Parts: sequence; C-alpha cells; structure tokens
Amino acid sequence: GTEAGYDVTFLADAIGAAGLPEYEAAIHINFPLISNGVITVDDFLASIEHPPVPAVEAGDTVHGSDDGEIGNVKKVVNDGAGPGYLVVGQGLLKSDVYIPLDAVVRRSGTDVFINLPQLIVGKMPWTEPPTAATTSAKQGPPAAAVEKLYGSYAPTGRA
Repeated sequence: GTEAGYDVTFLADAIGAAGLPEYEAAIHINFPLISNGVITVDDFLASIEHPPVPAVEAGDTVHGSDDGEIGNVKKVVNDGAGPGYLVVGQGLLKSDVYIPLDAVVRRSGTDVFINLPQLIVGKMPWTEPPTAATTSAKQGPPAAAVEKLYGSYAPTGRA
C-alpha cells in the first residue's frame, strides 16, 4: 500500500508476532519504516470519529511514526511565502528542528504525528527552515520530464 501511494497505518495493539522481541521490533523498527504511523486502536478510532485534522498549533507535541516523542511545537509557519513548516523546540535533539508541514500525517488532540520514526528525525536536513528550492529538489522533476527511471531496463533489450 505504501509503495502505491496510500497512507498506511499499523495498529500496535491489533497485531500478532511470534514473541515479544519480534513484536517490539515490528512496531518500533519495521512498521514505522514502511508506514505513515503505528498507533493504538483507541487512537485510530479517536482520529476517525472527529472532523478533519485541524491545523497544528503551538504547544502541540510532535511524535514520530513509531509514537516516539520528538518535542513541542514552538511555532507554525505557513504564510504562503514558501513551504510551511513547524518549529519544534529543543527536546530529542540539541537544537530547534524545522519539520515541513508535508511530513505531518495526522493530529489527535494535541498530539501531532509525522511520517518518520523518531530515530530518523535527527538525520534529516531539518536544521533550518525549508525553502522553495529544497522542496523542488526533494520532489524532483515532473514525471513528463523523466525519460527513463534510474536502473530501469527493457526486457526486450530496447531501452
């Protein structure tokens, strides 16, 4: 589903595994890497019982897709002058983090969830606000401008 572009959510308390170590690995490592979130059934039901996700607000707590807490939102910037982002205060990381709004997948109460596990956030280039140029580079060229995908080949030998 993820590869087809769907938002995939795993329900941590509605899955099984061979044992506790396998379960912990699944919900904290494997599932966050291939989904948009790993949440409880109660959180899932609460998120679909309410109206569409409201805007993120200062003071909200940001969580990774593995439910690991990243920090609190200091400010939301979405003024139309560039890509919108959240300024998340020092918490997990030693400095403020600028999380693009397009990384936010849902909000439940004052909890905001992004599409990356907590473990990966410190490795993202989010040490300064995103710009139009960085957003364009991240998205790549339009599909019509791509002749051939990297590493692709034609089974007939004609590329």
